[in-house]
Amino acid sequence: MNWIKLLRKDSASNIKKYRIEQSISYSIDLLVTLNYIKDQLSNDKASEKLFQLINEAIESLKTFPLSHPIIIGDFRRVIVNNYSIYYSVNERRKIVNISRLLYNGRDISKLQL
Repeated sequence: MNWIKLLRKDSASNIKKYRIEQSISYSIDLLVTLNYIKDQLSNDKASEKLFQLINEAIESLKTFPLSHPIIIGDFRRVIVNNYSIYYSVNERRKIVNISRLLYNGRDISKLQL
């Protein structure tokens, strides 16, 4: 009997998954960022790679949304290259709300997340 497979299967079934919801602001931020890299910087590969890394980071939030620090109010941040994904977690409803994708050099103190 393969105990490792059984352990993995058993532990994977016990992990609670959160649902991801993305704000309109996040969607706009993502499109603007990827288009800037692709069109203004003429770097299709970097744009595609960033998109892949962002998706992987968001996928990881389905399983471990509380693993990143609280930054402002109840918003958390996950860093992907030079960008930060800001999100909040509704533990009762098991929802991760993705709010914004912002360049790390940007002053967020006056932004509405």
